[in-house]
Amino acid sequence: MIKKSLLISKWTVSTPSRQQMNIRLYAVGLLFWIQKWRHNAHTRKHLAKLPYFLLRDIGLNEQQVRQHMQKKFWQ
Repeated sequence: MIKKSLLISKWTVSTPSRQQMNIRLYAVGLLFWIQKWRHNAHTRKHLAKLPYFLLRDIGLNEQQVRQHMQKKFWQ
């Protein structure tokens, strides 16, 4: 027969410490920025491949596209 105290202790949830929460928040923030940087690189690559007439439709010229392509991935 299982003791009641063992069964109860199995289902108790421990709350994470302040340090564990800080690490989790830092990790989530880091993943957010990595995702943003990848998105920037991805959209710039597609922007560089657009033909002139589509660039004109969205209000950009080739010089502006070159300026965007020279930016670092985090900008």
